[in-house]
Amino acid sequence: MNAVLLTGAGFSHNWGGRLARNSAVAMRLQGDRDLADLLRRNPNFEEALTELQNECAVSARPRACERLEKLEAAIVAAFGEMNRNLAAGSFNFCTDKKYSSFEFLILFDAIFTLNQRNE
Repeated sequence: MNAVLLTGAGFSHNWGGRLARNSAVAMRLQGDRDLADLLRRNPNFEEALTELQNECAVSARPRACERLEKLEAAIVAAFGEMNRNLAAGSFNFCTDKKYSSFEFLILFDAIFTLNQRNE
């Protein structure tokens, strides 16, 4: 029998991870009213990204692709911050090796992260 671990949004929170949500991206785009409105209209940044990707693909206006690049940069920055926080963490709650997160995680044949979406 395979042992599978299912985690959800927030699993990495104990080690400095943050949820990837609009607010983490929007915070980096405060000075751009159009992008701020776009993020308010969309329930998550992935949908805002898709909207801009489609707009850039069909539009001959350079402004459309500039907006896309700016949103992509904000998303990369938000995930970069999360990665830096996680890289600085020890992923353990105590120093006893038998209780380490690593020793626990290697017990599983597969680890899946499930994310939920609230609308």
